[in-house]
Amino acid sequence: MKLKLDENLPVALAVRLREIGYDADTVPDEGLGGHADATVWHAAQREGRFLVTQDLDFSDTRKFVPGTHCGILLVRIPDLEQWRVSDYVFGWFSAAEAQSWAGCVVVATPHRVRVIRAPVSATAKLEELRAKAERGLAPAMTVLGITLLEGHDGIEPDYDEALHWLSLAAAKGVPRARYHLGRMYLRGLATDQDTDRARELFSLAAQRGEFLACIELARLELSFHNDEAALHWYELAANQADRVSPCDELNEAQVFVASRRPAS
Repeated sequence: MKLKLDENLPVALAVRLREIGYDADTVPDEGLGGHADATVWHAAQREGRFLVTQDLDFSDTRKFVPGTHCGILLVRIPDLEQWRVSDYVFGWFSAAEAQSWAGCVVVATPHRVRVIRAPVSATAKLEELRAKAERGLAPAMTVLGITLLEGHDGIEPDYDEALHWLSLAAAKGVPRARYHLGRMYLRGLATDQDTDRARELFSLAAQRGEFLACIELARLELSFHNDEAALHWYELAANQADRVSPCDELNEAQVFVASRRPAS
């Protein structure tokens, strides 16, 4: 990792950092002492160097957006501890996580190191999920399947791949995956429409407390004029009012249950 130390840091610090493998140079060594911040900044970027500074002018992440430059470490040391600044900086760069700071804005104090990273794109998040799903992690399979089923943040739906991952997660017993896979069978998305299979998946999910699976089962029963069976599933859904945020589906269940109660 290539570093550039600003003139507000000890020149000798560069020597210590070189001893632990960093390619460190300093603003004074380059003859840039006293030059404008913009000059120092452009020199660091031109050379591909991570800037280490105590200058608060580099703290604005709206101007120095993470991911658009080589990185900044903003050193925030109280005046009474400035005599230890070299030790602090050396310690921070000795830690293994410092190798992941490229392109970030890092704000470090004696008590905390805060790393502000570039926002992860939706595509990058999808690839990260896919990598975890391919390792057999059921939560990742589920979220990946739902993302591909519904489309999020510019990701286009891919029903075939959604069916693949939701099927794998459902086979591992994930209620949420079973519910969404049931939706696919109910609507015939990337598979033949199969109401019986959908009902089976919704039932498995509902038995594990999946609220929306109860709603889907109630609606299915109503479509076959099975009001008593629908009432059973709506009651299970309505009984989850203490853990479900207010929504149209909860209101739907509560209204149906209330309509079937004997008048007092």
